[in-house]
Amino acid sequence: MLRHNSVELGLGKIPPQAVDMEVAVLGGLLLQSNLHSEIIPLMRPEHFYKESHQRIFAHMESMFHKSETIDILTVTHKIKNSGELDLVGGAYYITTLTDKIASAANIEAHARVVTQKFLQRDMIRECSEIIRTCYEDTTDVFDVINRLQNFAAEQNAHIIGHEHEGNYEQEVLNVYKSIVSVSDKHLQGIPTGNANLDSITGGFNKTDLVILCGRPGMGKSSRMLEFAKHATLNGKKVAIFSLEMSRDQLIKKQLINSSGILSHNILRHTLSDSEKYDLSFAADKQSKLPFYLNERCGVNPNYIRTVCRERKKKYGLDLIIIDYLQLMVANETKGIPKEQQVASISIALKTMAKELEVPIIALAQLNRDLEKRSDKRPIKSDLRDSGQLEQDADLILSVYRPSQYYTYTSDPDYKDLDELTYKRVSEIGIMKNRHGESEVSIEERFIGEFSRFDGATKTTPF
Repeated sequence: MLRHNSVELGLGKIPPQAVDMEVAVLGGLLLQSNLHSEIIPLMRPEHFYKESHQRIFAHMESMFHKSETIDILTVTHKIKNSGELDLVGGAYYITTLTDKIASAANIEAHARVVTQKFLQRDMIRECSEIIRTCYEDTTDVFDVINRLQNFAAEQNAHIIGHEHEGNYEQEVLNVYKSIVSVSDKHLQGIPTGNANLDSITGGFNKTDLVILCGRPGMGKSSRMLEFAKHATLNGKKVAIFSLEMSRDQLIKKQLINSSGILSHNILRHTLSDSEKYDLSFAADKQSKLPFYLNERCGVNPNYIRTVCRERKKKYGLDLIIIDYLQLMVANETKGIPKEQQVASISIALKTMAKELEVPIIALAQLNRDLEKRSDKRPIKSDLRDSGQLEQDADLILSVYRPSQYYTYTSDPDYKDLDELTYKRVSEIGIMKNRHGESEVSIEERFIGEFSRFDGATKTTPF
């Protein structure tokens, strides 16, 4: 891509440039073939201010990637055949590029200056555009912040040049060491609190997008809080974005879970003195766990990304939970159907998980259609609004409580259970697992009065 730099970037000043250094870089490359592999991969045509220099370097870059010889004659011939010789100043100008180069010894320093000037021009362009955007009434401030952060990250990557410094041998050794160290700990990711689920999934793994789905009333939020609790008890820092429940409701659920006090006693304010003591103990313990709760409604992925990026930088962050996905709004919503918005959110969350290197658990609703089937257990196609969720997710879990559809005497899958035991039966289904076994169901107990999932009894295929 060629960038034309004749316009003064709207500030009435000449853009940052170092044309003499550009000449030094191009001349050095024409003189010294041993420098090609060190300089050409680090630069792009748009790094050069003069358009003629952009065109010359573009041809050098193309020749380099085709393993063609690069010198004054071959480059001139290549540019002539492309019909651009007059545009770069003719054959004579190409020969003059080496006239002022006594030695190419300092070409790396010259290339660094050329790149820095390009970055300055790019910053002026981007910041000017951001300033214009900020004057618009319809601008979302979190979109602007996200744009600034992305731009800063791109500039840092450009300066660091990590893309060309990959050491595959070292990377293989690092992965090997991580596998061995994990094997010693018996668990790769963040513990889920369910031993059977951990044995199949390895826990919640870095960069994974996990979808936790179910119909209303199945206990998704309680299951999510169980996951969060076990993560924090293992020293992991957890951020929960609750788009449905308030932070007070979430904290009450956590206190009910951890105190062992009947939920209706707390909700009806009928606590005995001993229960008040137990609640005080639970509150003290709960308050010390590394939770961050955010109850802002209607947030988009850019907002969550901005908040989490800052929290990870300042305090550390190991797990992100969103309750629930369909209540989010896409970064861009104007004229976009709901299904496409959910697809956009799904892609953004997976990208966020990879960038922040943490697992993201997003709760999701299921379609009503499953209730028309004889078998009410969820399947992947029941995910509401988008097949993109099925594609992007690394792990899809479902929560299913048969007592929501059957009585303890009519359920064909559960026989010889008393009524109370049957009401507490819950299944967590592994509908997709990029890392291992899937289409299996793990039976659990859901004790609703304590908002608690307790134990796993058996694992069966769908």
